[in-house]
Amino acid sequence: MGAGIDSSTSRGENVGDLIEETLQCLERYGGPDAFINIKYMIPTYESCMQN
Repeated sequence: MGAGIDSSTSRGENVGDLIEETLQCLERYGGPDAFINIKYMIPTYESCMQN
């Protein structure tokens, strides 16, 4: 994330990694329109699914 910003939680987890993992779960289990909805809100998101 941004330079000089501590992006880890109190448990030592990286917030960016948690967000990525959450988006991947939403894409996998969120139904056929999940990717398009994620992409609409986060244009830089890249699919974790194999075509």
